[in-house]
Amino acid sequence: MLSSARERLRQHRLRAAALTVVGIIAIAGLVDFLTGVQQLSAYSDDWRDVSQFRGALEKAGYPTSSIVSTPLIVDSSEGVPPDGRVLVIMGVERPYLPNELDAIVRFVSEGGCLLLSDDFGYGNPLATRFSLGFSQRRLYSDSFDRNPSFPKLNASMAGNRYTLIADRPCALERVSDQEVDAWTSVDTWMDEDGDGERDYSEQSNPYPVVAHRGYHNGMVVICSDPGLFINDMWGRADNFNFFMDYLGRYFPQARRFIFDETRHKPDHLREGGWRTGMMLEVLTLNNIWGKATLAVLALLAVFSGALLVRPPAEWRHEDTLGEISLHHLSSARFKAEDRGRLRAALLEKVRISLSLHPDEFAAIEPERLREVIADGRLEPLVDKPNSVSLDDMDWLTDLVRDWRRR
Repeated sequence: MLSSARERLRQHRLRAAALTVVGIIAIAGLVDFLTGVQQLSAYSDDWRDVSQFRGALEKAGYPTSSIVSTPLIVDSSEGVPPDGRVLVIMGVERPYLPNELDAIVRFVSEGGCLLLSDDFGYGNPLATRFSLGFSQRRLYSDSFDRNPSFPKLNASMAGNRYTLIADRPCALERVSDQEVDAWTSVDTWMDEDGDGERDYSEQSNPYPVVAHRGYHNGMVVICSDPGLFINDMWGRADNFNFFMDYLGRYFPQARRFIFDETRHKPDHLREGGWRTGMMLEVLTLNNIWGKATLAVLALLAVFSGALLVRPPAEWRHEDTLGEISLHHLSSARFKAEDRGRLRAALLEKVRISLSLHPDEFAAIEPERLREVIADGRLEPLVDKPNSVSLDDMDWLTDLVRDWRRR
């Protein structure tokens, strides 16, 4: 049984390899789907998603699109030049790969804009590329909306003042006062030990939450609370008015907003598998080692396919007598035409045993043919097949099946 299983695997190794790749992608998609929390998607309407923010952008006249595989393709967004595109990253639930970080930084350097909003996710490696950072320690305030986890923020821009309501923010790091556009109130403290309680060592201070920074030819807006943009918070206080005015001020030439959906959990298993497959494809094609691996696999596939292709029967000069099939004569009820089939099977086995082309075999002398067959019981089948009784076909079939050249 084990040997037959190995033989089937050998015969279908290309199919097995393809199924293995599909299985790996499906498992990766399943893990992505089952772990973590589904949130911050621009295309879902749950209270913790950001579809209202996307809708406000479209209502203001900004086209929107999304990236669902990897940000490596951010440079190819529908022909819009870099200074006309804004990459929106709301929460970083999975770490970026180094070459993905390089692609985002290159996009901003060439004139693109980045809106990065994170708090306790994997946003720091990207923020560090722009000499920014997230404290990843929660802020609480005595000036709040519902409880100290929802502190009020003070923002000002072009002589206008705004009051924002945050949702469990952290603080920005490595920003100057001139770059900060929204602060917490002075009675805000940072929970250094993460116990949710204020300790004597945790002093009150204003902390930066929203800031901007120019980077080469582009612009980075960084926010330490994605909750400011979620559907549940978007209409509270001045959140909507401030950010629509703010983006118009710092992204004046924006012509398209691109939402990076690659770091959010998929809505269903099929989407998870599809995203994983797309990501692997793009990562492979954007890497010299990936391209080399694909080339090697393609050559192996062609080579394996060539091995599986059998040459035409008339040019085969190998001992494959055991593969002559007589399954169509295995029935106990024979018909008259089966005599010719059985004779043809016998002659084909004899031809292959002599390694002759069909034209060469047709010219062989009858005496030579009988000498090769060397079994008088089979001579009537060769010389006068119509004289063979159907009652004898059963044991004649066994003789032909077992015949070997002596």
